[in-house]
Amino acid sequence: MNTLSQIRFIWKPLIFAACLVPVVFVVTDALDITGSLGANPIEEILDRFGNWGLRLLMVTLAITPLRRFTGLN
Repeated sequence: MNTLSQIRFIWKPLIFAACLVPVVFVVTDALDITGSLGANPIEEILDRFGNWGLRLLMVTLAITPLRRFTGLN
């Protein structure tokens, strides 16, 4: 299996599944399995998704300096 097909068929679905982690946390909290959303659930959900969005943005923006530092494409 070459590198391109490994990226396409193994890593890409894993990364997409990892991006669904915030949704799983919110759904389990909404169903009161792992916790609760508090007195204002809409605000809590928006805050959580906003924080996760900022985290994912920081990770994607860190890719270019990481590529330049390591020399990998």
